[in-house]
Amino acid sequence: MGRPQRPIAVHVVTRLVLGGPTRPVLAGLERLARRGFRTVLVTGVASSHEIEAREILEDYPDLPVLRLRCLVRNPAPHRDARALGTLAAAVRRLQPAVVHTHTAKAGCLGRLAAATGRRRPRVVHTYHGHSMTRAAAGALGPCWRILERLLAARTDLILALSQGQRAELARLLGPRAAARMAVLPLGCELDGGGAGSVPRVSELRPPGGRLLAFLGRGVPVKGLDRLARAHARAAARWPRLLDALRILVAGPVEPGVEREVRRVLAAGGIGERWRFVGPVVRPVPFLEQVDGLVLPSRSEGTPVAVIEALGCGLPVLAAAVGGVPDLLARDWIRDGPGRWRAVRREPRGRLLPPEDTEAWAAALAGFAREPGAVPGDPLERRAFARTVFDPDRRAEDLARLYGAIEAGMPRPAAAPRRTRPLAASPGVPPVPDQPRPAV
Repeated sequence: MGRPQRPIAVHVVTRLVLGGPTRPVLAGLERLARRGFRTVLVTGVASSHEIEAREILEDYPDLPVLRLRCLVRNPAPHRDARALGTLAAAVRRLQPAVVHTHTAKAGCLGRLAAATGRRRPRVVHTYHGHSMTRAAAGALGPCWRILERLLAARTDLILALSQGQRAELARLLGPRAAARMAVLPLGCELDGGGAGSVPRVSELRPPGGRLLAFLGRGVPVKGLDRLARAHARAAARWPRLLDALRILVAGPVEPGVEREVRRVLAAGGIGERWRFVGPVVRPVPFLEQVDGLVLPSRSEGTPVAVIEALGCGLPVLAAAVGGVPDLLARDWIRDGPGRWRAVRREPRGRLLPPEDTEAWAAALAGFAREPGAVPGDPLERRAFARTVFDPDRRAEDLARLYGAIEAGMPRPAAAPRRTRPLAASPGVPPVPDQPRPAV
């Protein structure tokens, strides 16, 4: 008898870029392969202002990747139709046990494609964030909410990254979708390994001063313009104190966002106190050089940057939106795979009203005076992040959840030994049929 085929888990993510869920998704796929799944990643291409995560992907050389040039983040009807056709062909060819989608565009096209297979796979979607409110997507927010409700009916398991996010999704998607929800924290590698450039920023620290970092993609929803206004107001009120504070923006920034931020800084006379240091491939070694993290977002899911900062023991100033309060003001208790409870506790960081410029100005002044005044203990922050967001435990729980929703479904048929390229998109490589050796 031949070696039995292992079940295939196809993961679909819109693009692999610096920031967002890229690193946790890749780490999770590697660990799923150790637990009996043949993992295949389907991904698209970055937008013009984003940076492809090539260096991160090099850390996972054995991961089969199907790259679709037609899969892009922004709406593009012709390319979206081609991406849907290619995804549907991949599902019919691979006959996966599970199709697991991440992010909005991949979640839409991937879940539609999963319905085209001869044997419908189980469908899982992880909400790393969402676009279902006006705060997140402007006037299109209600439209996204209608679409997501329709897609939820095609989804066997909906994964939230925190209990607070689950409650928000249940409110937006309705009780039927809520009945299929589970909570599964991200798995984050917090030891900073791997190759890649790390900007040296310690020399930017003024004598006796502080370095406060923003880490992520500089898009409008991240609120960098709001942070600049708060900094300008604080500098006008406490000029000597704020002269010792430097804010570092680490990550690709949309040109329009950078122009607006620089305009606000110039008007406040503090342009020299911000540094745009560019993309950061290895966030943990970067964070080890600064004194704290700031996240002034208008909307969030469960931000990886906050988890990484907590893993370094750093104080965090963040807007109280999305899953951020779960990270900074909750203890997490695990009752089993996909079952987590959040219990209120004393904050391990400073939560701020997202629209209150005065509160943000005062928080920046307090940080400039003494970062240690931010609530929380560095050792407790480290222990929390490294226990709750352990990537090995997440992979084990995810494999068990896959098994639970797959119960009673026939295993996918053995794939042919020879491959032929999927036909819908030029430049798409064939997907290997042979299972990867267990690690």
